[in-house]
Amino acid sequence: MPELGIQNQEPGVGGRYMFTDLDEVDSIILELEAMKQEIDSDGFELYAAVSAARNPAEDGMSQGQVQAYRASLEKAIQHNGMMARYVTDQIDKLSAALSDYTGTDTGAAAQVRAIGRVDR
Repeated sequence: MPELGIQNQEPGVGGRYMFTDLDEVDSIILELEAMKQEIDSDGFELYAAVSAARNPAEDGMSQGQVQAYRASLEKAIQHNGMMARYVTDQIDKLSAALSDYTGTDTGAAAQVRAIGRVDR
């Protein structure tokens, strides 16, 4: 898994991130979205592998091997789903943080402009 550029991260409140560079947040969201697409693609491949599993013969050993193979793939599918949910949650948190920062910056800029107009 690639290392994400979260060097400027500061402890957040309530599971939220705090950043000093909004462009960094945008780039991390893009990295996570790409990662999510890869996870989803892997999930489709896992489902296809389960569907394609067939007994090579009708004896008990062959059937047991295919059952074990399917059980292993089912665990991989569960893990894939957990990773997808985790990455989606991180995207949602970062998007919310970006929205908060953008709203705060816009509001602060409007206040500064308003102060400048009053002083003139």
